[in-house]
Amino acid sequence: MTMRTIRISKDELLEIRKIYESVMSYACYGLFFREGEVLGRNMAEIAMKSSEGNKDRYFEVVGNLLAGRGWVEKAEFSGDSVVVHGSIEVEEGKGMPTCHILKGIIKSIYESYFNESFSCEEVECESKGDERCMFKVERKGV
Repeated sequence: MTMRTIRISKDELLEIRKIYESVMSYACYGLFFREGEVLGRNMAEIAMKSSEGNKDRYFEVVGNLLAGRGWVEKAEFSGDSVVVHGSIEVEEGKGMPTCHILKGIIKSIYESYFNESFSCEEVECESKGDERCMFKVERKGV
């Protein structure tokens, strides 16, 4: 099976989120997170293959994939934190974190690299009026 990609606009993504919220309320955020985990595993696999022999490039490659696929304008991976500018999931004035898919993507990216379980939390979000979105990742059980 050939892998194909699709693109949807930010407006379309936000409209889809509103449909989910109208049916499921906040419970839909778990579904978005799980969708992100699937996407993240795929990006991690691509990054592992393209950075083979130079594992230090892994996070640079996944950052480029995130930007290239339109999820972010820029992603910076640094230890246990990821800073993102221009997340496609940002909805100005929402007043709460909204980057649920991205949170799942980041979790899977770390789990694939370290081959361990991680948790991921969005601690800053442009949807809350913050200047950036920032995610903290942590090994589970630590």
